[in-house]
Amino acid sequence: MRAMAPCTCFDSRAAAAAALWLLSMVGISANAAEGTATAGEGTATAAQATATPEATATPEATATPEAAATPEATVTPEATTSPTAGTVKAAEVTTTVPPAAAAPKLPATLRATYFVSGLQVGELRVLSNAPAVAAADGTLSATTEPYGQTRLVSHRLRIMPEVELEKSVRLVSEVQLMTGNLDAAGPTTRFVEQGRPRGGDRGGFGNGQSFDDQLLVRKLGLEWRTPVGMIMVGRMASQWGMGLLANSGDDDLQDWGSTHFGADRNYGDVVDRVVLATAPVALFRDSDWARRLILAIGGDVVVRDDRVNRSDGDLGREGIAALRYKDGDNEIGAYFAYRDLVDRNSDWLRVSAIDLFGRYRTRIGDLELSGSGEGVFVTGHTTWGADAGIPELDVKQLGYAVKGGATYLPLAVGGDVEVGYASGDSNPADTHLRNFSFDPDYNPSLIMFEEARAAQTAALAADASDPARSGYPPNSVRLLPTNGAVTNAVYVRPTVRYAWHDLKARLAVLWAHNAAAVVNPYLLKLTSRSYNYLGGSATAGNMGVEVNVGIDYSYRFEDWMDLVPGLQAGRLFPGPAFTDAGGNEHPAVNAVFFRLQGRFLPPQG
Repeated sequence: MRAMAPCTCFDSRAAAAAALWLLSMVGISANAAEGTATAGEGTATAAQATATPEATATPEATATPEAAATPEATVTPEATTSPTAGTVKAAEVTTTVPPAAAAPKLPATLRATYFVSGLQVGELRVLSNAPAVAAADGTLSATTEPYGQTRLVSHRLRIMPEVELEKSVRLVSEVQLMTGNLDAAGPTTRFVEQGRPRGGDRGGFGNGQSFDDQLLVRKLGLEWRTPVGMIMVGRMASQWGMGLLANSGDDDLQDWGSTHFGADRNYGDVVDRVVLATAPVALFRDSDWARRLILAIGGDVVVRDDRVNRSDGDLGREGIAALRYKDGDNEIGAYFAYRDLVDRNSDWLRVSAIDLFGRYRTRIGDLELSGSGEGVFVTGHTTWGADAGIPELDVKQLGYAVKGGATYLPLAVGGDVEVGYASGDSNPADTHLRNFSFDPDYNPSLIMFEEARAAQTAALAADASDPARSGYPPNSVRLLPTNGAVTNAVYVRPTVRYAWHDLKARLAVLWAHNAAAVVNPYLLKLTSRSYNYLGGSATAGNMGVEVNVGIDYSYRFEDWMDLVPGLQAGRLFPGPAFTDAGGNEHPAVNAVFFRLQGRFLPPQG
């Protein structure tokens, strides 16, 4: 056993372990298929706490501290050379053959990704802008109308140059060159400004746009390997665990749907950050477990997420810390973040979040078992949603997702079951803020949350922001649309999967129920009674069942490019939670979604 002296046992392997983990945090992961380090998800942002405008409008989104870095790359010791490599023995004679010289590593690599997706969706019903009147017995006179969105085609082109400046210093970047909607049918005009861009106002080309409208530097940072760990400084995307709290928006090939850009055309959670990752125990003890235990600490300023945008005048500062242990495919980690935010309207948010994440995989004969889970608790205070009578809100929110499954390897057939929960808030007029919201880029299905609930809350924001209907609209109205996020819900989703060579298919059935009564804050203020988003019963919790099927195919062109086309289809059978004021059930909704990802891979060094 090596003596426990400072620094003497923090050898190059320990430094490499910390470096690899931080690279995974900030978006660089070892990719065996490509043979190169690939930029990806990046360190997580700290708090996206949702603020529900209580008394006037209740945003379904949770302003939760965005998660801090999570290692997705495998932490491995440096490779060692076999003592017998290059040696040939014949009888009593031993001839040593010098190993072939390794090809020089390229000082720079260039990768690029182009992604295009399209959605065709059936009729989505929302509350109309006709006057709503409640009778003495509580019966509501209100009507619904189509949301108007039937088609949306979007695209995204990004390039990712990386340059090795010195042996221990590397520059990592990502430039987004084109983003926008190539084609859009709907939504109705009064909904266009609510929630994420869904119309032609964010076109992919033309429409009077300049090149500056589409050019974005999403990532630009320096990685510095030091004797005590890895330091990274610069702009990076944020990803932790499964992506419930912080989501980089870089996963183009998730099971259902796709990631979405915001009004600024940017994707995911992006921060300007300084962070250090080190293996603290390895400073004093030379062992594998010590090198696998990584601590990261840092601070950042939020560039943008689904609720905050620095270019609009929001100033969010965060302190983050993460502890993670990884052994092969198995890992466990904890992340803590504190966010202090003052937004464009001088409202403030001060919240802390703790996020626990784990993943496990093992093999028993021909059966592979796997599981993963993430749980988030948020606490703090905010003025988001406050008014003259309630100057400040108490924030306490909870969300989690747990998934377990098995695969029979000889037939490549398997399945898994995912259970998710996001706390709700049944009283938008008290001093508490309880509704947690998953990051909108975490999609458990194709229609229910992503389209139906998103359309209803966009209509809610349109009603609440209409001066002719609500007087002076509160600042918090912009927080009302869910943008497709899971909130105030519990769901169960079993999935069956099959893989045949480069073809992958899946079939999923999702059932969801409101976690708490869904109360339309606009109707509550108007009638002093509780109704859902369509004017129906606020306590009818069954959201219904959704069936989705998807297929993807991967095709590789030599070693320089691969294409992944995919097709998905779904049908939502809405439950009583989607019933309107007249007791009418929402009609079934069909959707078809296609996507194509093309990746240019860097040449091998």
